[in-house]
Amino acid sequence: MEIPDVFCAAFHESSNRPHLLLGCEPTALGIAFVVSIVTGYSVPTWWGIGGAMLLFFFLRQILREMAKEDPHLLAVHHSSQRYHQGFWTAKPHRAKRWRTRLGGSKRDVS
Repeated sequence: MEIPDVFCAAFHESSNRPHLLLGCEPTALGIAFVVSIVTGYSVPTWWGIGGAMLLFFFLRQILREMAKEDPHLLAVHHSSQRYHQGFWTAKPHRAKRWRTRLGGSKRDVS
C-alpha cells in the first residue's frame, strides 16, 4: 500500500538523533566539568589549573567515545538501577513510625 503525498510531512533526520552536548551526554559532561573545576580549585597553581584542563579534555574524549557506541548509555543505566531489586512485594514498604520503640520496654536510667 502506498501512502499519498498529501498525508506525508517532511521529517528531518536530526529529529531522531539523541541530544548530545559536545558529542557527549549532557549529564556526564556536566559531572566531568564539575570534577575538573574541583580539581582546579584544590590545587591552586598553574600546574593544577593545567591539570584540571587536561583532565576535562581527557574525560570529554572518553565520554565522546562512549556516546559513539551508545548515546543513551548513562540514561539507560540509571533507569535500570531502579529495577535492580532482590524481590518485589505486592504492597509498598511502610516506614516505621518514629515514636515506636524497638525494644518494647523502658530502660531505667539511674
